[in-house]
Amino acid sequence: MVIHSCHSPMREVEVLQDQLLALFAGDPSLTASDIIVMAPDIEPYIPLVQAVFGLERDHPRFIPFSLADKGVGADSMLIDTFFGLLDMAGSRCPAREVVDMVQRPLFAGRFGLSETDCTIIKGWVRDAAIRWGRDGGHKEELGLPPYAENTWRAGLDRLLLGYAMADRGELFAGILPFGHMAESDADLLGRLLDAIDVLFGSLSRLPGKRRLSHWAAELQTLVDDCLQPGPEQENDLQALQQTLQGMAEIEAETGFHEAVELRVINSWLQQQLRVEKSPHGFLSGGVTFCSLLPMRAIPFQVVCLLGMNDGDFPRPHFALSFDLMCRDPRRGDRSPRHDDRFLFLEALLSARRQLSISYVGQSARDDTTLPPSVLVSELLDYMAAVCPAPAGQATEESAAAVRFVTRHRLQPFHPAYFQPGSALFSYAPENCSAAQRLAGGPDPGAGFWCGLPLPPPASPVREIEFADFIDFFLHPVRFFCRRRLGVELAPLEEVFLDNEPFSLAGLPRYQLASELLDHQVRGERTESPARLWKARGMLPHGRVGDIAAREMQDEAAGFYQLLAPHLAPLVSPPVFRIAVRDFLLCGTLDRMTERGLLYARPARLKGRDLLRAWIAHLIANQPAMDLPCRSVVVANDATVVLAAVPDSAEILALLVDLFWQGQRAPLPFFAETSWNYARWAGQGNPGRAWKEAQASWRGVYDGSGEGDDVYLRFRYQGEDGEPLDQGFADMAMRIFGPLLARMMNS
Repeated sequence: MVIHSCHSPMREVEVLQDQLLALFAGDPSLTASDIIVMAPDIEPYIPLVQAVFGLERDHPRFIPFSLADKGVGADSMLIDTFFGLLDMAGSRCPAREVVDMVQRPLFAGRFGLSETDCTIIKGWVRDAAIRWGRDGGHKEELGLPPYAENTWRAGLDRLLLGYAMADRGELFAGILPFGHMAESDADLLGRLLDAIDVLFGSLSRLPGKRRLSHWAAELQTLVDDCLQPGPEQENDLQALQQTLQGMAEIEAETGFHEAVELRVINSWLQQQLRVEKSPHGFLSGGVTFCSLLPMRAIPFQVVCLLGMNDGDFPRPHFALSFDLMCRDPRRGDRSPRHDDRFLFLEALLSARRQLSISYVGQSARDDTTLPPSVLVSELLDYMAAVCPAPAGQATEESAAAVRFVTRHRLQPFHPAYFQPGSALFSYAPENCSAAQRLAGGPDPGAGFWCGLPLPPPASPVREIEFADFIDFFLHPVRFFCRRRLGVELAPLEEVFLDNEPFSLAGLPRYQLASELLDHQVRGERTESPARLWKARGMLPHGRVGDIAAREMQDEAAGFYQLLAPHLAPLVSPPVFRIAVRDFLLCGTLDRMTERGLLYARPARLKGRDLLRAWIAHLIANQPAMDLPCRSVVVANDATVVLAAVPDSAEILALLVDLFWQGQRAPLPFFAETSWNYARWAGQGNPGRAWKEAQASWRGVYDGSGEGDDVYLRFRYQGEDGEPLDQGFADMAMRIFGPLLARMMNS
């Protein structure tokens, strides 16, 4: 008999695999069908067993196995999708929930939607500001004002009109065309409309009461209309159809003809398809994994017990408040705890060659010792009594726990599993390789960056696009990851907003302010901004939205007064091609007026705004450009005027050198954090400079900082402290220092 103390159920299954491989290696006559593995409830172990034992047949550690006592619908994509549809009945139809259903494989397959199609659809839903509700009438059914904004009907109408006509900033029949539709999107849009119509039509029929036979027919229609099961779901589909047919048979056999609600049907189906266990898989070949149940303890060569944890076995029994037998027990009444004790004894007697017991005996958080099941403790006490320890080996701790329990490590690649003479062992070569690397000590080259520069990029022309040049200085680490390493880090999974806007703030407010300002600068007259913004679903509903729109217009008018003294007619964006060092810097200068460059930001001034304007200002100051040598940056809290820069060629050469340096190793430059440091360090206040830089990097008041950027986390993960060192300070002053000197002198 062997007893294993592990840190988690996953480690229990991994240890079990190694133990079985050792048994097979020691006795070639032993077969997989001679082994049974039982747990108080095998359901939580099913995904772990599949992950560890689900290997290819030609894998050296392959062991055939079968799973019994699973729920009828356990791990069933069809059953999960079916219950997902039932859960949507009577819901608000939020964007996240509907999109999740549309991209499920069985639903998407029914309407020919691929994974790429679903990605495009998610973008449409987000950009069309679809939040919740089928239409205004659906909101009214829920007792709310029947506003159509931010509903699926409003968003789909925008998509349809966007395909039919271009977005000119005007309403057509009260609808604003969606401006991101292409001619090739027609087929996908048609399939999306078909899917949404079928989904909403099916969901609208589910509320209300019906007889059991009528529910069976309605739910079968739901499956036929919305799902397209494949050959691999054939058994699940048959089980679902038999369960639905059983509802009609129950009505006929019992004579129960009353109408019931969907929630009653949903609860009954959950019991039948997810709670009820199926004995299928027991003794069907290979190692049998099953629950510890009566009549399972037949003789096996090897019996393994998983999950013998304190509190889990004997299994807890909760008496119902109206159970009189539990309130006043008598001799001979059934006791679930006594039944589990008997099952444990049967398992002990069934093992002909070896009994293996495992439990979670160590905390994965702090490695504290956790007790096993009381039955295992009693077994250890019995073994200590009948097998006394040799003289001199007794300890204060239970002698049996020391002698008979094998304590495993937290990770399967711990070096102790691969040391000669160790009681621990492993058959995984990949874990052995990891243990060897671990035993070799820290690898200075491990992680994102080993500190050695890459070779220069192979570029025979060595041309630098101006857009790439700007993009590099706005985020050097992101540029390095994308261009040199070919690493594109996806942001966190996008979270759909399921509520309509209740206020106008943050990024939407800035976007609308920029649009309104752009129309004012160009002298363009459009429809009422409030009507357009409401049609786009960006304003709060009702009078609150009207008030927010008026406030925006007043703020835009105030900002326009700040901008007016610097306005001048726009000129055609000049094209340039400038030789700097051994490179050619080429591109166009946008935002050029007859008086020079003009950058407007209806918000607080940021470092990236100044950086973008400064680099463009250096280009405009090149002698070959013959352009006005004046640039202006206007923000809510500051107006920066940049005059002529006589040494612009030298400063631009410095930036090109840094650009080339940043192709070989990521620069420690972060636009906002570096600016907050440089602007105070340039005033001779280094203490304030470090404080502001750290606040910008970390964020203040539980807000996000620049260090939360996905690329910066990827670059500096695992490093102690922050990348705000002297190298960061020097780089910030090299880039922002010349700009600060001109700002102070201007």
